[in-house]
Amino acid sequence: MAPLLTATPSAYSPYPYTFPPLFDRVAREASLDGGLRLLRLSVEDRVQYLDGRKVRQVQRRPRWRDDFRFPGQSVALRFCPGPGAADVDGCAADGSATVRFALASSPTSARNESAGLDARLVELLLDTRARDSAASLAAQEPGTPLEVSQVLGRGFSSVLSLGADLATALEEQRPLLLLGASPGGVAALRSALSWTPLLAHAAQHPVVAVVLAPSPTAAPFVVEWEEWRQAGVKLHSLGALLGSGPAGLRALLGPRAREACVLLSGIPPEQGAELAKRLAEAGVHGRSILVADAGAVGLD
Repeated sequence: MAPLLTATPSAYSPYPYTFPPLFDRVAREASLDGGLRLLRLSVEDRVQYLDGRKVRQVQRRPRWRDDFRFPGQSVALRFCPGPGAADVDGCAADGSATVRFALASSPTSARNESAGLDARLVELLLDTRARDSAASLAAQEPGTPLEVSQVLGRGFSSVLSLGADLATALEEQRPLLLLGASPGGVAALRSALSWTPLLAHAAQHPVVAVVLAPSPTAAPFVVEWEEWRQAGVKLHSLGALLGSGPAGLRALLGPRAREACVLLSGIPPEQGAELAKRLAEAGVHGRSILVADAGAVGLD
């Protein structure tokens, strides 16, 4: 049986969101070298109704799952990084840590796995090799109290155009280029590549994904790559993409390469600048570049 984590709603939040109770935690390896771990959380999501003499069965507040709609969104976790804390508000002098994580689950996979439950099952990607409060979450003992915010962000969207986002790109049947680096960046990428609308899109339109990792054994979600390929997604290295020039980009994305929508998450600044230059040379407009929630760890 998975370890049970109990948490109480908190009035504190650095964001305008509440922290509903969080239960259950299961961690498993997400890379061949064991440095990355996938943390599975179960967030209490029971419907609460208001009943009165004139009004009955009116939902008190939106469910947690109602805000999880698009890949690239994130959540904030609040926990005590020190050992032996019985309560988040009772942390030692260091105080509690609040960290935002990109959701590694897609809205559709989270909904399917949570069917019939008064909870929502979601996954986060943790880097156990880092030395920060986010990495310490992977080492927490079973029973450690955690609190989770409501779902944050708009998902993959443009910073230049309010109406440009992933859902719009799918509606317009545009080619897609996805690039992810760092645990948070690849987590957001995995959320998109396991989203049913995007997989259906990949069966009929070009979808190219690039995952950056320091080594093959450190690459996350390798066991899922074949599933993405079978759905029609083409996986390439960043070196091959940048070295090919505009002609190579058109070869990857087809004759509509200029109309491609590019999803970026966690790309280092130098590589991002070089990539933006190559995309501009290929005719891709800046409004077509969509970024994941930049507030999540590993995405800024």
